[in-house]
Amino acid sequence: MTGAVWNALCVSAGFAAGIAGSVVFNRIPAAWLCDYGEKPDAERSGRRVSPGREGLLLGMVLALAFVLFRAQYGTRSPAFPLTCAEAVPLVLAALADAKYGILPDQFLLLLLPPAAANAALDLLGPKTFYGWIGSPLMGAACGAALFLLLGWAGRLASGGEAIGFGDVKLTAALGLFCGFPRVLAVFLLAILFAGLHFSFLILRKKIGRGSRRPLGPYLCAAFLFAAAFRGPLDTAAERYWNLLGGGI
Repeated sequence: MTGAVWNALCVSAGFAAGIAGSVVFNRIPAAWLCDYGEKPDAERSGRRVSPGREGLLLGMVLALAFVLFRAQYGTRSPAFPLTCAEAVPLVLAALADAKYGILPDQFLLLLLPPAAANAALDLLGPKTFYGWIGSPLMGAACGAALFLLLGWAGRLASGGEAIGFGDVKLTAALGLFCGFPRVLAVFLLAILFAGLHFSFLILRKKIGRGSRRPLGPYLCAAFLFAAAFRGPLDTAAERYWNLLGGGI
């Protein structure tokens, strides 16, 4: 098939996944959208999203992501379908975090099979995605550790909880898929995206300087960006380290 046909299929699949995801989001148990020990309220128990609004928005995000994933990995690499499979529950988890401040464990668990399959297929094959056998587990450990440290620093600075444990679990799952050191790019991009969005909202006086917002959507955006542009990011990182090594 030609590239145009593949792109059309990617767009169709992205919109189908987005609209289907919005339907699923409306049908999941309300308890999934509550913190431990919290009882569902009317907002969580009713119709949560519109397939014609949030569904189409999710579809636009996934359609663009699928097209970029195909361009990055090609249609013959297992990384292409597995990255697409990783993106679908990820955007649903981000939607839950944006609306209710919760990252459902059920969506986070759905991130693990594509990550495990990608690691197994790559490490048993030519090792073109990770490069070394310890990369996935190191990525998961590093992702969790980074957000644990960020939460600890935020707690010291604000005196309250700054990072939820859902963010730690999400970053660990994404680190398993990305591997090490690419999980560092996801972490830095998430902080960058959050900082830029916060600055924009503060300038527009939509929020105050002490306001808090969920980090799940920024982590989702960072993963999609890092996965779609893995090659250019790897090249940039390699050049940076070479310059740093030359300077030392």
